[in-house]
Amino acid sequence: MSDLFPVSSAQERLLLADRVDPGGTQYSIVDCVITDAGVDPDRLTEALRQLVRAHESLRTTFTWDNAVALQRVHSWLAPSITRHSPVSESELDVIVLDYLSQPFDLAQGPLVRCLLVPLNDGRWAIALAVHHIVADGWSMRLLLDELSRRYLGAATSSSEQGVQRLEYADYAVWQQAQLGTHQYRLSLAYWTRRLEDAPEHLALPWDRPRPAVQTSDGNTLRFRIDADTTNQVAELARRLRVTPFVVYLAAYQVFLARLAGQDDLVIGLPVANRDRPELSEVVGFFVNTVPIRARIPAELTFADLVAAVDESVRSSEPHHGVPLEDIVAAVAPRRDPRYNPLFQVLFSWNEDPGLRELGGRPVSPRRPALPIAKFDLSLALAADNEGVLATFEFRTQLLSTPTVSWWSKAFLTLLGDLVAAPQQRIGVARLLAGASEREVVALGTGPVIEVPDVAVHRLFEQSARRFPEQTAVWHQRASLTYRDLDERANQLAATLLARGLGPGAWVGICVERSIDMCVAALGVLKAGAAYVPLDPSYPSARLEFMSTDSGCTHVLVSEQTAARLTASPAQLLPVTDLTRTVRDCHGGAEADDPAYLIYTSGSTGTPKGVVVTHRSVTNLAIGQGPVFGLTATDRVLQFASLSFDVSVAEMWLTWAAGATLVLLDEHQRLGASLAEHLRTAEASVLIAPPTALSSLDPAAHPELRLVITTGEPCPPSLVQPWASGRRFVNAYGPTETTVWASTMDLTPDDRPLIGRALPNTRIHVLDSRLRSVPPGVSGEVFIGGTGVARGYHDRPVLTAERFVDSPDGAGRLYRTGDIGKLLADGTIQLAGRCDDQVKLHGFRIELGEIEHVVAMHPAVRRAVACVEYASEPRLVVHIVTDNAEVPSKLRDWLTDRVPAHLVPSAIASLPEVPLTPAGKIDRSALPEIAPERPALGTGYVAPSTQLEEQLAAIWSSVLSVDRVGVYDNFFDLGGNSLLLLRVHEKTVALHPELRITDLFQHPTVAALARGLTDTIRPVTADAGRDRRAAALNRRRGARSWT
Repeated sequence: MSDLFPVSSAQERLLLADRVDPGGTQYSIVDCVITDAGVDPDRLTEALRQLVRAHESLRTTFTWDNAVALQRVHSWLAPSITRHSPVSESELDVIVLDYLSQPFDLAQGPLVRCLLVPLNDGRWAIALAVHHIVADGWSMRLLLDELSRRYLGAATSSSEQGVQRLEYADYAVWQQAQLGTHQYRLSLAYWTRRLEDAPEHLALPWDRPRPAVQTSDGNTLRFRIDADTTNQVAELARRLRVTPFVVYLAAYQVFLARLAGQDDLVIGLPVANRDRPELSEVVGFFVNTVPIRARIPAELTFADLVAAVDESVRSSEPHHGVPLEDIVAAVAPRRDPRYNPLFQVLFSWNEDPGLRELGGRPVSPRRPALPIAKFDLSLALAADNEGVLATFEFRTQLLSTPTVSWWSKAFLTLLGDLVAAPQQRIGVARLLAGASEREVVALGTGPVIEVPDVAVHRLFEQSARRFPEQTAVWHQRASLTYRDLDERANQLAATLLARGLGPGAWVGICVERSIDMCVAALGVLKAGAAYVPLDPSYPSARLEFMSTDSGCTHVLVSEQTAARLTASPAQLLPVTDLTRTVRDCHGGAEADDPAYLIYTSGSTGTPKGVVVTHRSVTNLAIGQGPVFGLTATDRVLQFASLSFDVSVAEMWLTWAAGATLVLLDEHQRLGASLAEHLRTAEASVLIAPPTALSSLDPAAHPELRLVITTGEPCPPSLVQPWASGRRFVNAYGPTETTVWASTMDLTPDDRPLIGRALPNTRIHVLDSRLRSVPPGVSGEVFIGGTGVARGYHDRPVLTAERFVDSPDGAGRLYRTGDIGKLLADGTIQLAGRCDDQVKLHGFRIELGEIEHVVAMHPAVRRAVACVEYASEPRLVVHIVTDNAEVPSKLRDWLTDRVPAHLVPSAIASLPEVPLTPAGKIDRSALPEIAPERPALGTGYVAPSTQLEEQLAAIWSSVLSVDRVGVYDNFFDLGGNSLLLLRVHEKTVALHPELRITDLFQHPTVAALARGLTDTIRPVTADAGRDRRAAALNRRRGARSWT
């Protein structure tokens, strides 16, 4: 026999989830213990069967009737009890996991399972699994305690004692009756107020891109909070007159805020929802999860935050009965299959130790790590005799176990700092300290390699002695051997020294790409001076500024470039004006003397000169050279301009190996011209930016055995074609650290990360207080080591700002301005620039992150994101594509891959991305995207009434589009929930009755106009569905609960 009854809101949610993911195991509640020897399995089986007889919830299955969910209570439904053959304890976890991973059938049942496993030493393992739809954590404690008593023969069920008691179905009917009451509406209004304008997502630094559809694939990581810390927490809680739970919750909020760089966040908090004493002994799914919002400014003290969290939790308690589903419906965040609505992280606290004995025999807990996760990240704390056991549960689609392991260490460090000094500002608390911090520093440190303490030109002289007849430089079928180039450089050096241009002097080089350019660079170094590249393609005013600012008294020029410097006060020297033959010329430069000064763009618009020493260049050639594996048989294309620091790597990696440097002309840097030159020159090594590589067909250049991409982020679309059949290296580094600081060898399936630190290089990821952050957490990238430049020429203030002392006392660090994170294997992943970081509609946005995701589209070759400021600021993206349909479809594609606030309002295509002379993106040259209505699936229908015209004008202004059709969906036009708030602000002045939730309910102008005309009524959660209360009353007669 069985009877049908209504389901609760929580049960209905799980039934819907089971329809979406049938047979999922993420809603299993599991308890596993190991008993002492002597347990009677037959007696235990009977105790479990008695337990099922005593509680209706354990005899329940579920069905649907015309889209109405129902629970069917059976007069008897036997639990599934399985006895295993004896095993060793080492085999136990695999057996238990396999058993617990079997899905429940909600329609057929049973929803209670027990596995009894005898161990070879006489002990027993008992694994009990109950589906969450019929029980919760509180219920499990009731059941385990009662199971122990029943094993001893003590029947304690109220029904067995003749007392009429409540069952969960009574609660389900009562709950439905509350959904239309005044108190329910007040509680629902409380949640909508608390969550108004709350962020929809928590932007934690994930290891992997979020998939289009989330799954329950997960893992757990357990760690302990030691007794000293738990005692400090308890003492702080006592002083602040709160519970330890509040202190831990506040610490977790700080932890998440620090990881995400977000001071406003929402966390899910499970609550017992048993505020009436009649419910304390009822088995069922009472627990509700409520969204707790936290605002965490860094200047707040931890003590003040704890007080605020306590107030937030206490104020929410009268409203815990509102089902989460109804809160979601009322707040109406944008639904996205990749995210849980309202919150994606969870915190839970359990002070109950669980089952400690069975039939008078002690038991020990066995906690199997189920491969599931209900949320992106959950932290569960459980008090026990040893302190507090902490468990991170996480989605493996997003996070790796090594990263979460580091996060556990960070949480412990942060918690210790917060409770030790609660009156300090929370921003002062550390995420790493001691051994953990040293371990992180070691992760970002490259190998230590001994480098000779010599000026860099001495390396060329060594190669000239080893390979005198080897071709050192080749251009337009002309060439010089190492002996010839050494001789001509000596002659030039002698000429310069005769003019007093030795150590301490700056000598400009304004020579076109040619063999003479190489002679000039090498000759200046041999004289002991430092060279200053002056690109002939630069405007005359910039050349004049650079020659004057650097202090060049002389500039080497050719016949073709001399006219470019007529306004410069420097004396012009023909690069071919050489003295008599000189066998060897060394002006006396030492390792710590300047080798060159290269100008880079400045944030103020004024170029700044970077001074790099011989030691740094020698380290590049000798310390880092073996990483690239060049040999004397290689022919290396010299792609970069002398004014771009990659030219330093091209020259000195080549010459230190005795290889040949192959020059090209300016017009040969892209496309067919570059391809032809590569074949003619028989180049085997190419170092080029992604822009140049994207203009070539990799399959047409089998002669290239090594390709190094550098200068700007490598688009994912380049990896597969260029990494197939050759070595493909992604190299990263700013001018201020001597070309490169890290590299990664890419395979066809790799993401283009920037790899690990090169030899004699240290890469740190630091927070705003210059403290190391844990692996997997974003921060600013700092670089230390032998390659760090001396500083900026004659810019002491700027040098002090960008070149800082290392927090660990290990020398100087260069502040790159790049945002990145150190992964658990020591690899560095970049995520944009500090100066590309914008805040739009309350969200911190890394433009580089958007560019990276857009570039993953197979039809997009390049992507550049920026913020335009028209009537309203908006995020836009410029793309390079050969497919004219891509811009109109890209927003939908992005919607499946990034949060709503990262979806651009407008997308437009460009023939090419504008570049600076150094080959980097010129954002100032990007055209403004016209505020046009995007191409939508629906045709444009003009407003036909005054109200529609009024609303369309407001939408057009907020969305920065030229027109809005009455059937255009707000979100399809580029809107998001934050822009919707702006619409509400503008509209409510004219229509005070309008609520934000009404805008979500009416996402077109036509629908909103109709609603306003009909006077929109408050929208509440469904409170009146028939839950077959009559059937319940007929069955239970006098049993009632009000």
